[in-house]
Formats: sequence, C-alpha cells, structure tokens
Amino acid sequence: MTHPRGAFVELAKIVGGGIVGIALATCLLWYGFGVDVLDVFSQAESRQINKLAPTNTRSAGRRAPLITRGGEVLFVSDNSQAPSKDAPDSAPPKIGAKAIHDEPSTDEPNLDEQNPPSPDEQGRTAPEPTAPTPPAAQTARPAARVSLPPADLQTTASARVRELFRKELGAAKSRAEHAQLARTLAEHSTSVQETADKYALLRVAYDEAVQSADYELARSILDSIAKQFDVDALNARRHLISELANTTRPGPERAQLATEAVALANQLGQRNEYEEALQVIDLAMTMATGSEAASLRRTVLETRTRLASELKFWQRVAQAVETLRNDPNSKDACLTYGLYLCLNQNDWANGLPQLAKGSQEQLKAAAKKDISFRASGDELTLGDIWYDIGAGEDADLRPFWKRAAYWYERVSPAVNGLERIKINKRLREIADWQRTTKDWQPGPALHYRRTLTGSGGEIWTTAFAPDGQHVAAGASNGMIQIWEVETGAPVATLKKHTSGVRCVAFSPDGQTLASAGWDSTIRLWNTRNWRERLVLAGHSGKVHSVEFAPDSETLWSAGADGTIRAWSARTGREVKKLEAHTAFVNYVAISPDGKALASTGGDRKLIYWDAQSPQPRSTLSDLGYEIRALRFAPKGNLLASANLDNTARLWDPATGTCVGTMSGHAARVESVAFSPDGKLLISTGDDQSIRLWDIASASEVFRVTAHEKRIFSLAVAPATSMLASASQDGTVKLWSLPR
Repeated sequence: MTHPRGAFVELAKIVGGGIVGIALATCLLWYGFGVDVLDVFSQAESRQINKLAPTNTRSAGRRAPLITRGGEVLFVSDNSQAPSKDAPDSAPPKIGAKAIHDEPSTDEPNLDEQNPPSPDEQGRTAPEPTAPTPPAAQTARPAARVSLPPADLQTTASARVRELFRKELGAAKSRAEHAQLARTLAEHSTSVQETADKYALLRVAYDEAVQSADYELARSILDSIAKQFDVDALNARRHLISELANTTRPGPERAQLATEAVALANQLGQRNEYEEALQVIDLAMTMATGSEAASLRRTVLETRTRLASELKFWQRVAQAVETLRNDPNSKDACLTYGLYLCLNQNDWANGLPQLAKGSQEQLKAAAKKDISFRASGDELTLGDIWYDIGAGEDADLRPFWKRAAYWYERVSPAVNGLERIKINKRLREIADWQRTTKDWQPGPALHYRRTLTGSGGEIWTTAFAPDGQHVAAGASNGMIQIWEVETGAPVATLKKHTSGVRCVAFSPDGQTLASAGWDSTIRLWNTRNWRERLVLAGHSGKVHSVEFAPDSETLWSAGADGTIRAWSARTGREVKKLEAHTAFVNYVAISPDGKALASTGGDRKLIYWDAQSPQPRSTLSDLGYEIRALRFAPKGNLLASANLDNTARLWDPATGTCVGTMSGHAARVESVAFSPDGKLLISTGDDQSIRLWDIASASEVFRVTAHEKRIFSLAVAPATSMLASASQDGTVKLWSLPR
C-alpha cells in the first residue's frame, strides 16, 4: 500500500554546504571584486515564485545583474531587471478557487446574496489539474515603496555621505562605535527627502551596523530600507546572517543568531526558495554546533530535515499534476494530488474526487461515500468511516481524523444517548492527538480545532471573550449564540434582535457583550447570566459596527445613517456623535490606547479621529475602492483594512498613508485581524480562504480554504492564540494560530 505520509515526509541527504567556502567566497566577492552579495535586495520580489513545475524546484538562483562603479557596489531596482527567460508568465490559479468579480459597492453591504449550494449538497466533480500553489504563492508589494535610485545616483550619493562622515567613519574602531555611527546615520536618513541621499545614508548605516556585529540593529536598518525601497527583505536578511555568522561571539549572541537563521530559512522555504533556505539553515547548523542549548541543535536539525523533505514533496506533487494533465485517471497521481489538496490545503471539496480515483482502496471508498453524501443521517456514518481510517494500524493515516471531526461536530447537536457519548469521546481523542502532533504545514500555519454549527442562518460576525474561554456569533436570523471554546458546548442563545445581527463585541473587562444589526438597535448583555441589560437606540438605520474602548466604559458604533456614536456602557446614554462621512459607515476601529479612531464607509473615505475631538484629524478621500473592515495592530502602530478590490492593506495611523498592499485573494476581502504578537496579518473574504501574511516581508505565508461559502468575519483571542472564522455556511470554525 502506498503510504500517504510518503507524500509529505521524506528524509533528504544533507547536501554539502561548505560553510567555510561560502564565507571565503563572500569575502572574495566583496573585497576582491567589489561584488555586493547584498545585491539580492533588489530582485526577488519581481519574480513570480509560486509556480511549481516538475522540472523547476524553484531554487531561486536568478539574480539581478550586478552594477559596480569605481569599486562601489550598487543595488539594482526590481524594475531594472530583465525577466528571466524561464520565469513563468503568470501565477497559476489557486486550486479550486472560484473567480468572483465584484465591482466595489457604493450601496450598503448586501449580506443576503447566496452562493451556489455547497459541494456536500451538490456532489463534486474533479478539478482541472493546475500547478500546486505553495502557501507563499504571492508576494505582496507595499504600495508606498519606491524603486532604488539609478546606479549613477547611488554612486554619487554614497560618495557624498562617506565624504560628509569621513571623520566619523575613520574614527569608528570598536563595535560600540560602529553601532553608534549606524544609529546616527539612520536617524539622519529620516530628515532627508531626496531618494538617493536617503538610500545612501541607510546603506552606509547598514554597513556600520554589520561591523558592529549587532544583529538587531542591522535588522532594524534593513527593515527601514525594505519599508521604503523596492528591495527583498528576506534575501537581505540572508546576507546579514551570512555576514555575522563568523563574527558573532559564541554563547547567547550566536545562539540567538542561529534562532533567527532558522526563522529565516522557514520563510524562504515558504517562498519555495529551497536552495537559499538550505544555505541559511546550514549556517544555523554551524552556529548551533557546540551550543549548550540542545533544544536549539535539535530544532536546527529538524528544520533542515523538514526543508529537504518539503522540497521533495513539492517536486512529487508537481510531477503528479503534470501526470494528470496527460492522464487524468492516473491512480498514483490522483492519490498524491488528492492528499495534497485534502491534508495540506484543507480543500476537501476538490481533493476528495482525486482520492476517489486514487490507488489506495480504503481512501478511495471513503472518498466516494463522502462525495455521495445526501441525507442528514449519513453524517455519523461518514464520521465513523474516517475515524476508522485514522485509527488503523497505519499511523500515517491519522490526519484523516480531521475529516472525522468535521462530520462528528456537524451531527453532534442532533444525536443523544450512547451515540452522543461516542462522538464526544472520539472528539476528545482527536483533540488530544492534535495537541500532541504537529500537522504538517510549511512555516506558520493555522491548525483546525473544531466547527461550531449555528441554529440556522448565515453567521455574519464573531468575537472572543477577553479570556478566550467563550466565543459569540451573530446570525442573519437575529440570533446570537455563545459557545465554550474548549469543548464546543453551547452556553446560551440570545434572541432579542428582530433582524440580522451584524456585529458583536465583548468589553475588555469581560462583563458585557454588545450586539447590533439590521434592526437599528444596540443591545448590551450581562455575560454572567446572558441576560439583556440595556437597549441603545439612536441610529436611524442599520448598525454595522460596535467596539468597546479599552476602559470598557465607552462603546463606539457606526451605521447606515452615516454617523459614528459613542455611548456610556453603564447608562446606555449617547455621549458623542461624529459626522463626517457622506454615506453609510461600515466600520469604526479604536486604537489599543483608546485615543484614536479610524472609520470608513460607502463614500470610500478613510477618516482618522482623535477620540476626544468631534472633528476629523485627517481624511483620505477617493480611495477608488470601498473598505469593508478595519483593525488596529496590537501596538497601535499599524491599521489594517479589508477592501472590496480583493486586497488587504496596511496603513500608518500617524501619517494616514498606505504602507503595504497584500494582493492574492480571488474575491473581495471582508475581514482582517492581527496575530497577538502583531507579526502576522490575517485576511479572509468571499473566496472562502483564510490567509496569513508576514508583515515584515509583506508576503503570504499560509492559506487554507476554510469554509464552503463566503467568510464574513474573523476574531482573534490573544489570551489563547485562537482564531475564529464566521461564514455564510452557518458555521464558526476555530483555529490555533502559530505561536
């Protein structure tokens, strides 16, 4: 029998790295020939790195041409690089994605439109084989960045900077002096407007930071360069780690650098740049050798092994895809491709038809049964089938317990007695297995935990209690449901709204739940007994958004009447009304310190407010697209928007400018959220996918087809690192975020 695990985990021979040779070659290129290895800054983002073909393992070896002048190495902007003849013409479509072309709406959001019946209701047909898309299929390019200056301007500006600071550059001898000079140069760059001069200051500052052997300082300068200029942050960090690998002092500093190298190798692997990833992990292996931290050495070795196996995995899936193009009924190829879709992409709708044609008879029979699902009574049978497959002697089939859990959770509310006991027992067993195993996913990943099924209607909104122990959801039928997160057990159903509930929010102190929606009311609920405490009336139309201030005393709301209102959560009295929008307001977001607001709506404006002022602080008009939702980062330094032009964007609240655009969704984006540490942006929308974006590198690092219909809302529980997604399919799904 072909073992599915063979499609995922294959140990690869550790290729000879020649670390000393790499270091010598780097020094020779730098000092002997004036070749700047950091030239890789400017090339990778222009390459489409997501197409995986059988003959292309995506070792990102193509580099922009080097430009040197007078011994000074110049970086080449992305747009100056001629396309490689073997670069793919376009990114392949996402497997199984539905193309939804929605023009930005100028009317109120219509949450009542229906998608076609789910695949479980209609049956499924096999998808047209397309090249598998790695999780990092699209690299988002921050919109505010500019191309690198032309080569001659770089040379001139660099010469001016070095002449201006000739005395300081010559006097810097110790690491501390180099570090201080790097900080000074970087600070000066903030007051310079001319592009070439700004870049030259940052570039010389980076050189000084490298000489100081201060990784955090050099990394911060690289981040500043990558934020402002069209360069590749990940490959810049690769250069930095290779520079410091032999100069960092043994002990905690070197161990920390090795840890950073492991993280970078994972990110490069997510972009399918395995050759570079393996080079970086080899550096980490060298730095970890002799380290007193046995766990670090083990982590490095495990990462090295996993990256090598991932490379072979992508090669195998790509070969299967190529085979299916010529022979759609190849049993072995169908098995490999089906396993990839189901267990890697969580795309059961398209993966099951492949397994049904595959060479593994047990999976083939189960997939056919799953596809032919019709009557409601079959859920329990399907759960049993997939459970038995996962519980068999072949441990490599254990991941199919995830499908068993899907069916058990779907049928659980409808069964009683011994069947209910059996289901709960098996769900606990599956949960225990999930806690003790790492689902195979390259890099940061969501891990599915459970599905919560509503009492009817679409689920429009969801929110976690501050302690992460309960999750609430509002539905199109006017009901609000509360579940216990750990067990999935229903806690309460709240039935006071007379129409759809568009938004729910817990107060930071956990004592109050606020809800609002199409009946124009806002209702406050006591979370101790889930009884209605207050009804807030004032909006003259539908209420689209509610959010508590950090003190739990003030509740902000936004609605179809074009107003933003502040209410006393204690008395229910309206205390403030903000009027600047000329159409309905979709969302109002409050900064973590409660001092600033951001709002957006049908007038395609993004307005920033000081919480204590009735007048806008700044307004961005004529955006060209409607923003559906907003969310502040945990530190308040960024604002994220979900946009109807199929993008998520990052904004600098201090300046009101866009600093990043995440492109990749096949349809409009409905909701965004930040990971608790603020390093990842999470987005979702009408293409039924949830995507994770690394903010530092502005790249997609994970995606999953999470629901079978549109996803309207995301919520994050910082206390437990959990994510909730609410969908038109009438469910809330719970996921564990990467830690």
